[in-house]
Amino acid sequence: MSAPKIFFGAGLFSKEHGHNSAEDIKPWLDALVESKNIISGIDSAVAYRDCEEWLGQLRVGSQYGLPIDTKLSGGAHPALVATKDNVITQARESLRQIGVDQINILFLHAPDIRVPIEETLSGFDALYKEGLFKHFGLANHTAEQVEEVVKICKEKSFVLPSVFQGSYKPIARLPEERLLPVLRKHNISFVAYSPMAGGFLAKTSQQFRDQPGSLHGRWDKAGFLGKVYHFLYNRPLSLEALDKWHEIAAAKGISGREMAYR
Repeated sequence: MSAPKIFFGAGLFSKEHGHNSAEDIKPWLDALVESKNIISGIDSAVAYRDCEEWLGQLRVGSQYGLPIDTKLSGGAHPALVATKDNVITQARESLRQIGVDQINILFLHAPDIRVPIEETLSGFDALYKEGLFKHFGLANHTAEQVEEVVKICKEKSFVLPSVFQGSYKPIARLPEERLLPVLRKHNISFVAYSPMAGGFLAKTSQQFRDQPGSLHGRWDKAGFLGKVYHFLYNRPLSLEALDKWHEIAAAKGISGREMAYR
């Protein structure tokens, strides 16, 4: 069995997450280069605000030698409908911002139900045939939506999706029921994001029960993301599971963080 590929999620490379400029993220990138044999690439997205621009300013594609993946908004953009023309325009802007001639994996961040999926897929196919990305990826689609995408791509001779990025972690394993079997059926690789549940599995239940003031960053309740994470995970049953999680990790002589990545 080959070792799993690990991608660095660059979603926090933005001003809203405490960084002021591209120079602020340079130490992160330097550390990634030192871990080059471990990290397979950098995961970006149009939705990650300053991320693409800063990666381009630092010439990550040429100077750091790490492949860059990015995600076009699709249904994740409240104003921009994922028509063929908009998909092509957004992809070209991503290439310009990042400063590369070709993206490694170009994802559709989420399905856009405001437009027929064939319209969106035709944009990705045009970009692929122009050589602007190597692999087509889907993210945050249901099993049924994946089936529909594959069906249309085969019927229209569009580029087929070969990678899927979705939420998967030890305390949220719903993809095992429907999604993963569909991906295996179509030979689509699965890339799990948030394996530590946003850092939940690296924390202790005591922090949530007795030390709420110690929770900062993405867990700060004052922010939108903090509200979402507390809603998802700060529950009695989840905290009981967290205690058990650390008991198992301790018995194996590893941290809860390390066990999540395994």
